[in-house]
Amino acid sequence: MAFEEDPQPPLAQDVQILQALQNANHVVNLKALSDDPEPTPEPKTFKPSTTHMNEDENQRPDRFPNRLLIRLFLCAARACAAMAWPPGLNRDTWGYMRPEEARDDIEPLLASHGAIRPSHWLFGGLDHRPEHSLVPIMKLISFDEAYVHDGTEATINDTPKFDRKAQIVRRTAPKGLSNPATRANVHSIGVRMGNIILEDNWLQADEVREEMGARDQWARNTHPGYDPQLIELVARCIAVDPNNRPSIYELLDTLKEWSFKKTAEYYSGKQGAEIETDEALRELVKQYIFDVAVVG
Repeated sequence: MAFEEDPQPPLAQDVQILQALQNANHVVNLKALSDDPEPTPEPKTFKPSTTHMNEDENQRPDRFPNRLLIRLFLCAARACAAMAWPPGLNRDTWGYMRPEEARDDIEPLLASHGAIRPSHWLFGGLDHRPEHSLVPIMKLISFDEAYVHDGTEATINDTPKFDRKAQIVRRTAPKGLSNPATRANVHSIGVRMGNIILEDNWLQADEVREEMGARDQWARNTHPGYDPQLIELVARCIAVDPNNRPSIYELLDTLKEWSFKKTAEYYSGKQGAEIETDEALRELVKQYIFDVAVVG
């Protein structure tokens, strides 16, 4: 399967990509809600990452729980996997469409989202799957800036300063298949995660890199409650040299493992452990996602 490479009006490109991704869990479905085999609560805009939330100190927590960010990161990575390998109709043991995964037997498509902003995500509801039992599923919408990548990528001969300073220069070949589009999509969600952590939705990639600086110093001095491994993964995603970014396979593998292993007990005794409990996550989700009216 491949997307049309001829120039198309934005809406046509949007619809074409959404049609290809109609079976993806983490991409909004074109079908009418009445035809949806998986009824969920009406999706809500992701309020913790909106400008209003980030700018009003009275309405935001001191920082976001690591466990929340890991699950949001995983949702975004699964959406990237869907763009590279549109899933089929298979369902899991709970009756849901199977989660998107990286493939090692099929070359990834060259579909790039183009831009991932706060308004490009919608929340669904909680369900029985472990990934979404505490934090609702987050779906990617709005493909109006999506495009079919031409497959070219800038050649970088010298190690970029950010990559060197953040200690993310890759020494081994990546696991899994990748191409310029998958690396561009990984970069986009890395910038988005950086926006959330830095509490500024409008920072561009260079600004996120400048704000983050070297990951160890940034995590220790600016946001000591954030998991250094999480900060490192965000830094890797926004590496200047695309070859230093994780593949979608590596990204999913890491985030899936963290979503199971980095429990409340894992963070017990660490700074900010009180916001990493199941109870704290449920309260934050209720207050900032389910109980917030959609504006706009």
